[in-house]
Amino acid sequence: MDQIVIDDSLSNSDFLTMKNFREFAEPYEDRIANEMRKLDIESILHVCGRVSEQQLDRLIEIDVDALSIDEEVPISLAKRLAARRHMRSSQREPTKVLLMGSTHTVKEATIRCIDEGGRCRPGMQLETYTLSRTSRP
Repeated sequence: MDQIVIDDSLSNSDFLTMKNFREFAEPYEDRIANEMRKLDIESILHVCGRVSEQQLDRLIEIDVDALSIDEEVPISLAKRLAARRHMRSSQREPTKVLLMGSTHTVKEATIRCIDEGGRCRPGMQLETYTLSRTSRP
């Protein structure tokens, strides 16, 4: 097995307060990621829904190889918080735009993402919803 996605649909701001997130989600997600690292299995943590800036700041600190976030998190916020690590930045609305949109809609959304994210420093990449490390520490 090369990679496991930890899909956490309840660790968002709509379900957990920051206090509850730090108590009931963060330590366990970090523990799972650390155990996977020991087994040389890459980890992706996916969090559905709205994530506060404070919560995203903590999610970036969880020791996963990649953090996958929902379209409700602005690219500019994700990029600013991820700048302290080697990360890939995110794209928006994959279902609405990429699956159901026209070629024109996809082009407009891509341009909007680039405008919102600005120029990325080396080691950052525009992807569909994933912030990930470019290499393991």
